[in-house]
Amino acid sequence: MESQVNTLRRCVEAASIFLLALPAAGAPRETHAPQPVHLVFDAAMVPPAEAKPASPDGKKPQSGEPERGHEIWGQKRQNIDPVALSVVNIAAEDSASVATVAFTVELSLLGAAERRGLVREAIGRDLDPFDALASRGLPFMTILAAVHNIGTDPLTFNPQNILVVTDRPELFAPLDATRAYEALREAGFTPEDLLPDLQKVIFDGSPNLAPDQEISRILAYPLPRPPVRKARMDFSFFAVGPASFSFAVPMRPLPPEPAPPPAKP
Repeated sequence: MESQVNTLRRCVEAASIFLLALPAAGAPRETHAPQPVHLVFDAAMVPPAEAKPASPDGKKPQSGEPERGHEIWGQKRQNIDPVALSVVNIAAEDSASVATVAFTVELSLLGAAERRGLVREAIGRDLDPFDALASRGLPFMTILAAVHNIGTDPLTFNPQNILVVTDRPELFAPLDATRAYEALREAGFTPEDLLPDLQKVIFDGSPNLAPDQEISRILAYPLPRPPVRKARMDFSFFAVGPASFSFAVPMRPLPPEPAPPPAKP
């Protein structure tokens, strides 16, 4: 019960942060606002794979005995069930993956050109909703997430439980297709059949994947404001049969871009 209350609280906080980030309709863009923080995946914060420690009697732990936990940014995580072990791998600052015995998650940070090409391929026309939002003064970090059920049981997850958490502290829930549609309408960007196209690109609702089924959609988060020293993506409640998986992928801020040199008189 306590975990459900905490999850509800986190989602309400995330929704509030998102709504506060949206500028009012017709509001002028802030000219002196601090530059938003761009995040990348942080391989230095991924703990090495750990073997089960020996019990005090020198024997391996029996099923049901807790494994040694590890720290990710001061957060203790213990793997009670070895079947639920999640292995995080960060190949580059724009690419990360998570592997379990039941499913895999591939994450790719998208640049503007790469995102436009992906959207064009998905909906068959040149339409990038994130360009429209950025022109309104609301830039987003966009991450392509590919989830593949490699197990024998159905996999269900709610993308709204994939949060970006910073050490300010702040947390952000991803933009779903419905909220993107509402934000774009407020910005005056309303091409025909916009919502069905957004649902082909952005996660909307809770996918239910049969064995060997996969889905790829964009996770979009407002860029945090400084100062940010550490961040992570928190994945919660990936349900496979009776098991539930939760894991984190560490992130870090990119150094701010240097200010342009003053104009010569």
